[in-house]
Amino acid sequence: MNLILFGAAGFIGKNLAINLAKNIEDTITLVDTSKEYFNDIKNELRENIVIKEDNIDEHTDFGSLLAGQDIVYHLVSTTAPTTSNQYIALELEKNLIVTVYMLEACIRNKIKKIIFFSSGGTVYGKDAVCPIGEDTLTYPICSYGLQKVSIEKLLYLYWYMHGLDYRVIRLANPYGPYQRPNGSLGAVTTFTYKALKDEEIVVYGDGSVVRDFIYIDDVIKAVENIVKNKNEYRIFNVGC
Repeated sequence: MNLILFGAAGFIGKNLAINLAKNIEDTITLVDTSKEYFNDIKNELRENIVIKEDNIDEHTDFGSLLAGQDIVYHLVSTTAPTTSNQYIALELEKNLIVTVYMLEACIRNKIKKIIFFSSGGTVYGKDAVCPIGEDTLTYPICSYGLQKVSIEKLLYLYWYMHGLDYRVIRLANPYGPYQRPNGSLGAVTTFTYKALKDEEIVVYGDGSVVRDFIYIDDVIKAVENIVKNKNEYRIFNVGC
């Protein structure tokens, strides 16, 4: 099989790539803006890994990148949940329109399946009752959640029109190896890093919000099972 990961330089993409590459019969193509972003895992990568540089935007030649591929992993997101409402127009343009270009190229290249990493919390909004079921109505209150739900609907549309198989993984808050400790995402990693450096920890809201967290190894196992599983379900909550 030929597998391609868009947005592969994030910590989810890196852990996923390391796991996928264990099957030496598969060829794994990693796409992100710079090959240097993979330097921290270069000792983990095998000969069946191919790295390609691309900004993954409206100028991307998805047709060439997807030629000969079988399964697509869509991990691209240009903004973070905490700041997304500040850039709503830009967020929708950079994520939805680019995804449409990707899906059109998937159809032309007869891609067998696309795996999209959605959000396990922001798609539901503030009125969801735990535990959250996959059939819970989605009322996102931030544009990050809105663009995730919109891409889910686009996937359904392309399945309905063209038969493009897909899986949506609504993921809770993952943490683990290769997550940036000094970034804007990942409370477990960021808070631990700041505590070790005796720096201020910033908590948004009044502190009453509860979040689910899941270790990245468990995420990867769940993704592997979801991709291999052949059933009618297409949306999966993981860790939420």
